[in-house]
Amino acid sequence: MRIIACDDDKNMMMLIRQWTQELLENQPFQFIFYENGIDLLNEMEQYEGKDSQIVFMDIKLKNDNGIGVAKILNQNYGNTAVIFISGYTEYLEDSFEADPVYFLVKPLKKEKFRRAFEKALQKITSEERKYLLVKGKDIKRVFYDEIYYAESMTRKIHLYCKDQEIEYYEKMDELEKLLQGEFVRCHKSYLVNLRYVSRVDGKKVTLIDGTEIPISRKNAKDTKEIVFEYLGRQLR
Repeated sequence: MRIIACDDDKNMMMLIRQWTQELLENQPFQFIFYENGIDLLNEMEQYEGKDSQIVFMDIKLKNDNGIGVAKILNQNYGNTAVIFISGYTEYLEDSFEADPVYFLVKPLKKEKFRRAFEKALQKITSEERKYLLVKGKDIKRVFYDEIYYAESMTRKIHLYCKDQEIEYYEKMDELEKLLQGEFVRCHKSYLVNLRYVSRVDGKKVTLIDGTEIPISRKNAKDTKEIVFEYLGRQLR
């Protein structure tokens, strides 16, 4: 497991390392720190390992925006749990765009740090990722966390995933039952993965990659409630 701290305050990085060691006791881990997001992303391009990662990310770095860096990490680099750290609580709402597991406010409190760390650890050590079995010419296993959204079109389901688009014959109502609790039905023709929702207004859901999905008038109230309840759970 890799523990990454991205903060231009060296004292903060040392504190994160000390508290991490205390929480993990004798368990092995690799601790890496960066003073800016550019160096972190450059290293990630070269990194070929498959270790899970917990990333402590300062939102306001000298020359970078931590939220933007975290978005790239979540979209491109496997099993990663991001914990934001900031002295500015006004960034709280914007931080949801990057799907963090926690938002820690400076100065750090040890109990809050422990809670955030345990939540991140729970995310990256889940025993089994949920998946669909998609039946076409062959059978494919498609993990829930790879799907951004699903669209029903001409009797087919189109799954828009991180690296591919998959289409197969299925009823949207049946797919909704399978994905219940993980996705929201914002429209008769669309199911959206809650983990990738950035914003919701009266007419559309915006995903973290900028994709906009329409919300039907019938589903508007339920969609907002489900999304806000999900985002609230991420901060508990």
